[in-house]
Amino acid sequence: MAIVAAALIVVLVGGITIAAVVSSGSGSGTTVDNSRSVAVNRPAPNFTVASLYDGRPSVDLRAYRGKPVVLTFWASWCNPCRTELPRLKALEKAHAKDGLTVVGVSYQDIAGDGRRFANQLGVDAWPLGFDDHGDIARAYGVRAIPQTFFIDRSGRVRVRVYQAEPMDKLEANVQKIL
Repeated sequence: MAIVAAALIVVLVGGITIAAVVSSGSGSGTTVDNSRSVAVNRPAPNFTVASLYDGRPSVDLRAYRGKPVVLTFWASWCNPCRTELPRLKALEKAHAKDGLTVVGVSYQDIAGDGRRFANQLGVDAWPLGFDDHGDIARAYGVRAIPQTFFIDRSGRVRVRVYQAEPMDKLEANVQKIL
């Protein structure tokens, strides 16, 4: 019995150690402020992530403070993303005078596939990050995509959407952050 208990302790401690290493980041150049949970009317966690295009840490959410931001998590294999990303592109164009920015985070994807997908849909001019280890998705509580956050000029999440939305609902959500 003592041997079984000792083995269980070793397994539990090992699991805790592994979890701590995974949650601390993996040296990928991604930094995330995950000190608070993401909820509507709470500040959006800041992050810096490698660009989908050049791999350098160049997509930084803090750079958009003072602007309304639509933060979307997507992947090339996601069929609803194929519908939603062009809608978000249209919203960004329609609200360019309001300073609306769409920031995309490629999640659970292959970088080359994500680049091709973004080019095909014409969203390759957006700031696009590559969340290769899922650090940002974890900080935001993203488990399924598409998932979109509407962040106001002060950096607060005003709306969180768990699926692709029709254009009229996306427009209504943008109005909440302008």
